[in-house]
Amino acid sequence: MYGIKKAAELVGITPITLRAWEHRYGVVIPERTKGGTRIYTEENINDLLLVNQYKKQHEISVQQAMAMLKSLKMKKNNGRLSPSNQSHFTQTIDNVFEALLNYQTAEAAHFLNTILDTTDAEEVFHQVCIPLLRKVGDEWEKGNLIVTQEHFISQFIKQKIMLSLQSFEHAKTHPKALAICPPQELHDIGLLLFSFFLQKRGIDVLFIGENTPVENLIPLIEANHIDLICFSVTMEEHVCGLEAFIDLLSTQKPELNFVIGGYAAEKVCNEFKKYVISGDMDDWNTWLEQSNHKKSSSYI
Repeated sequence: MYGIKKAAELVGITPITLRAWEHRYGVVIPERTKGGTRIYTEENINDLLLVNQYKKQHEISVQQAMAMLKSLKMKKNNGRLSPSNQSHFTQTIDNVFEALLNYQTAEAAHFLNTILDTTDAEEVFHQVCIPLLRKVGDEWEKGNLIVTQEHFISQFIKQKIMLSLQSFEHAKTHPKALAICPPQELHDIGLLLFSFFLQKRGIDVLFIGENTPVENLIPLIEANHIDLICFSVTMEEHVCGLEAFIDLLSTQKPELNFVIGGYAAEKVCNEFKKYVISGDMDDWNTWLEQSNHKKSSSYI
């Protein structure tokens, strides 16, 4: 067992960098003493050394090396996260859900912040927040939740993701994306997650979200040097409005790129299916690898 100073020395990095890797990537997570002190195992050290080896051998970024390590560890666990991590996520989902059922915001925030202290925020959003929202939907369908509870929990999750999104620094040299929903579309949490995904990878995102009007959008696009429009559509009845939206933007700004996500995205006509991506992180990474934005994105 090693403290963070000795672990960093063995790996050949600084303790600050080691903490940053833990928060950003959530792949190598040390144990904690009752007092909260990080304790690194031999397995942790070997994993970190493997990350450095991947970086040198393949000439890739830390992020890409961490992804390779994560893939290796998941293969060893039959495509699943390690049991300890998965159990931690499940317990957090239950704790946050119970707290929010009783409108205990501070208690729910404590549970979520505790796991955010040791796990990459993006992984927490996908492994805790999205399953939590699914649980809310299931309980709603069973008649176990009232409207105020459903709205309260959804807004709590949305605000948590939004705060993390707003914490990123913006740089004028980054490529620009605009994240919007077509008129009448009110569900934008998936869009928030995709915006976080882009922002974390160096693509500045201007997030507007739900029910975005068509009027006066072109001046906004021009003023902010937008070259990518990210849409989310969850209700099938809003697909026609989305298609009209893209037609209008394409006519006035033919150089724009588009991406469409959401439950109803697959319902768009064949002309627009080339823009559709699923809600799976692997698909997002594949899309980014193949897009024109990869060359301009910064990978840390």
